[in-house]
Amino acid sequence: MTTPDTPTTGPETYEIRTISDIIEQIPADKLDHFLIDLASFVLIGKAAKEAGKELPPNLIQLTSSGCMTWIDDGEHNATIEVQIKTQGTSSSADAD
Repeated sequence: MTTPDTPTTGPETYEIRTISDIIEQIPADKLDHFLIDLASFVLIGKAAKEAGKELPPNLIQLTSSGCMTWIDDGEHNATIEVQIKTQGTSSSADAD
């Protein structure tokens, strides 16, 4: 039972940049769950890149932080940040 004075902890998070990060950070018993989310991450990135080919080059520029943050929460959700640039300005929106 949690009382107001009891600290709560959230799910573990992992910053993944390399294959070595996967080997060193992801627990063996969580690997199957991680791989499901990694596959989704790659497919979303490929779809975004393909969609960008349909727009004039000056309207879209796909960038990546080079990092995937995996949250070990038992869910398979993703958050993607999209930045729209128009005439030298930019705005951002989140998509799930």
